[in-house]
Amino acid sequence: NATLTAIALGGFFYVFTKMGAVYTLFGVVVTTFVWPAIATFLAPIGMPTFTFPFVLTTWLFLIAKPGFGAVRAVAPADATYPEDNLRRWKADTLAAGY
Repeated sequence: NATLTAIALGGFFYVFTKMGAVYTLFGVVVTTFVWPAIATFLAPIGMPTFTFPFVLTTWLFLIAKPGFGAVRAVAPADATYPEDNLRRWKADTLAAGY
């Protein structure tokens, strides 16, 4: 789950700059703590967590983006892969994110 969060936040939904890396690292740490919390919550009914911690954390970090002005978002229609997003951001050809 932490790896999926790193992939999503670290280059796909956000440009992987220094602040993007810090934001991604924070997301990975949060996911690491969310997973056992959800596993404990679902244990009495015997339901596995699967990727729910990743989905929940990623959504929370996408919703929280307006509070972090230093993190550069990539519009979902323009998201390709991290290297291309960074290249287009440096060339100032990346459309404004949300």
